[in-house]
Amino acid sequence: MTLKTYTHPPKSGGKADSIVILLHGLGANGQDLLGLARYWDDRLPETVFVSPDAPFPCDMAPGMPNSYQWFSLQDWSPEA
Repeated sequence: MTLKTYTHPPKSGGKADSIVILLHGLGANGQDLLGLARYWDDRLPETVFVSPDAPFPCDMAPGMPNSYQWFSLQDWSPEA
């Protein structure tokens, strides 16, 4: 499975030596969190920040584009 992922490159402009992965909450998407990278990139200039979209459309917000979930909160069965 390939996830759509948003990236904020290292502030140094060089090759990254570390990575921070930002995971959004229910009904959001990866773009929602990527703006946080600017608050950390002065302290982590060699770090690439990535923030993927969860793999499933949000079933609690049907019809909302760019609204994703990692898992459903509507199905509490052991199988889910």
